[in-house]
Amino acid sequence: MTLPEEMPRAALPLSQYLGITLVALLVTGGLIAGLAVRWWAPARQAHALLCAAAGLLLVQLAATVQSFAVLETGLGAGRLSQLYLGGLLFGVLASIAAALLVVVLVGARKPALVTLGIAGAAVPAGIWLLEWVTEPFSLTVRPPVVYLVDNWFPALLIGAVLAWCGAGTAGRAVVWVASLGILWLLPPLFTGVSYALGSRVLRGDPRQMLQAASDAFALSIGGPEVWLPVLAAGVIGVVGALVLHRGPGRGAAEANHSPDRKDLA
Repeated sequence: MTLPEEMPRAALPLSQYLGITLVALLVTGGLIAGLAVRWWAPARQAHALLCAAAGLLLVQLAATVQSFAVLETGLGAGRLSQLYLGGLLFGVLASIAAALLVVVLVGARKPALVTLGIAGAAVPAGIWLLEWVTEPFSLTVRPPVVYLVDNWFPALLIGAVLAWCGAGTAGRAVVWVASLGILWLLPPLFTGVSYALGSRVLRGDPRQMLQAASDAFALSIGGPEVWLPVLAAGVIGVVGALVLHRGPGRGAAEANHSPDRKDLA
């Protein structure tokens, strides 16, 4: 077994204590790639989106291979080491798949799909932003104020994209419910997973880890730090949609354009 100070550098922070950070890094990469394609707005958007997804996949797979090669050299033999390695690999590959889905959704032409993609990546993006706020300054103890980024950035982002999307059709109304549901459920889910992965007592017992994650999820899902951001996102979305989609003459113009009603099949 290699000592920690002798380990070479890895592209990804592979650790059970940083499992949610890993998800945030990979999924936010998909969000950034999708937004870049939309901002660039090339003439052949579908082709550009395919290239962006392929590039993201190659980069993240290369980082995964390098990081796990480094990790494997530092692990000892035994069932626990293999379980640790396999669990981390599963989590990373699932995060890469989620990142690719986010790229495709955010780069889509239909506003409802774009909204779903951004909403799905908003909570990971908040965690990613929190790391950028604290890590460059080597903050060993994070001031409580920095957690406002983690708690409220996803709400602001989801509220803004819901306002942009609007709710003029039944399909878009479903997207609103799904987006707010993601904002409500994902933070407690991450809390439960972090608690289970970070417990030394439960290490190596998947059944107990699953139970611990479930208990932590149930305890945190009803807290004000969870539902207040959901309420804020809903208010921002409603007010913003009224401003953006109910301006002078806008309602009549939208009523006469049937393509807007087919954004979500």
